[in-house]
Amino acid sequence: MKEAVRFLFALITISGLFACGGGGTDQATYTIGGNLAGLVGQITLLNNGGNALTLSSNGDFTFDTTAASGTTYTITIASQPPEQLCGITNSSGTVTGKVSSVVIYCSTRYVISTFAGSTFPGQMDGVGASATFNSIRGLGIDGSGNIYVSDNGNNKIRKITSDGLVTTLAGSGAITNGTMGSQDGVGLAASFYNPNKLAVGKSGSVYVTDNYGIRKIAPNAEVTTLTTAINYIGGIAVDANENVFVTHDNDILEINPSGVVTTFAGAGLAGNKDGIGTAASFYSPGDLAIDESGNIYVDDTYNNSMRMITYAGVVTTVGAFTCRSFDLI
Repeated sequence: MKEAVRFLFALITISGLFACGGGGTDQATYTIGGNLAGLVGQITLLNNGGNALTLSSNGDFTFDTTAASGTTYTITIASQPPEQLCGITNSSGTVTGKVSSVVIYCSTRYVISTFAGSTFPGQMDGVGASATFNSIRGLGIDGSGNIYVSDNGNNKIRKITSDGLVTTLAGSGAITNGTMGSQDGVGLAASFYNPNKLAVGKSGSVYVTDNYGIRKIAPNAEVTTLTTAINYIGGIAVDANENVFVTHDNDILEINPSGVVTTFAGAGLAGNKDGIGTAASFYSPGDLAIDESGNIYVDDTYNNSMRMITYAGVVTTVGAFTCRSFDLI
């Protein structure tokens, strides 16, 4: 009887050991995965050079094969869409539990192509590469995606539609004694002299700086002179109310729709001081741009900094550079 009890006790003990894992050789395994974003197409991932996983949609992902605790993993990209560039963060490590920290991010590669114009100077209208320009100085885009170009060498303002059709919006191209490209008129009946920077207003009107000041081209191609009070303008931008702002010497000037010029910010002398209106100072400000809230951003060239002017005229420095900056995009 005692032998039977001992045998039964031993059997129960052995069964308990197996049930609890005692005496076994099983090792814990965990899944490896993470998140994929920005993919357009299909990507194939590898873990430690194998265990391929092909994905065609963004979101969380997990490799089919698990990895044992204590082993290492290295996720690499075997293939990706040809038009995209994908990268990985947290791509490798040691498995101590479930891995979900691998991040794959994809972005579209920049493809540079000629939208309009050729390598040879000219003034030919046409589609794409059949059109020619001569020394482009300024660009602007309207709400419909049309691009406007100040064709300085031809003394014309050109228009490029979204499908690449280039036409001459305004300007005869002629510089004659007495008028020197200052003629107002409609389309080709008008003339410019060294058109430089330009900006497009909400109304679709194009504002151009040339040697005579600021010219306005209405949507019907009628050219008028907004003001001749200023010239040699560094940059130009237009707000939602069709007020024009330009950089001139060390000031930011405002021209209202009636052509009245006032100093919006700047003391007239070179400096580097934040403040309100004329209490602030700049040193040869260049290009400028306006955001949807009416804030003006100025490339303060010789101060190597980016300045912001609120709609109320408060000037602050929002960024600094180690070298001179030139253009705002």
